[in-house]
Amino acid sequence: MLDKSTAGRIFRFNAESDHNTPVCYKNILLYQIGEVRYEQGADDVHGQWCYELSVILSGSGYFTLDDKKIAVHKNDIILTPKQGVHTVTASNNKFRFLYLGFDLLPDAAPDSVQAMQERLQGLHENQSAIDCYDVAGLLNNLLVEFNQELPYSQEYVANCLENVMILTNRTFAYDREPSVPTDAALNPRIVGTTVYGLIKYIEENIYSLPDIRSLAKQMHFSYSYISHVFKEKTGTTLQHYILQAKIDKSRELILDGRWTLSEIANMLNYESLQAFSKAFKKEVGVCPREYKKQQELLRHNLPHSNNDL
Repeated sequence: MLDKSTAGRIFRFNAESDHNTPVCYKNILLYQIGEVRYEQGADDVHGQWCYELSVILSGSGYFTLDDKKIAVHKNDIILTPKQGVHTVTASNNKFRFLYLGFDLLPDAAPDSVQAMQERLQGLHENQSAIDCYDVAGLLNNLLVEFNQELPYSQEYVANCLENVMILTNRTFAYDREPSVPTDAALNPRIVGTTVYGLIKYIEENIYSLPDIRSLAKQMHFSYSYISHVFKEKTGTTLQHYILQAKIDKSRELILDGRWTLSEIANMLNYESLQAFSKAFKKEVGVCPREYKKQQELLRHNLPHSNNDL
């Protein structure tokens, strides 16, 4: 649980109850929910009297429970037990995350929440995984709901919290990396879900995509597995799909007109403007500078040359 001090915080939005009297939503006890961003080097030290769920939105930092430290990064989801002293440390000014302080009633029901209860009972240190089920989106919805007075808000919050428990438990239950595709893993429905998840991840993280092996690890699959199923489902390699996605985004940015070609290359994590230009020309047929010139001429209905500049 985050304390109530403001040292090192750039901003914080928080909804909380007294820790002695949490608000009960069905079988879930809600203590605190919020979003916070820290200055680089800031430490937030606090005791844990309830479970804490955090999802990193940007930047990086460290979560320490007593004397055990783990590094956390964008898209990580972290479960913290209700014990010890918890320290949150920011590595940069971009470090921003959502958090939920909660507990579950002893006889939690339905079974989906009971499964989370069993997981929490065995939790004795910070555990992290990748937020592949968009728990961050649910927490954002909850924050919006707490800031409004709408009909059936109690029911909405209760259902949303239950979904948070289900997806968080699912995240940690399936935090695995199969080494080779199995017959079960190649079930058409499972393959389709995996490929959809990859495509969605690429679209939402186009400016910060890791290499393919790191991407596979973040998606909890082996490199060989996702390469195999992606090619099987789409007919193209994952590497080429990512290249196309980056080039498509670069075309949007060029047409927007607010950035230089060097800035666009940097935004999309190319090693240099030359590397970006080479990849762009191979995919589009002309270099970025010529493409920009062509589009400007088209907007003004002027004739143009196909010569690269």
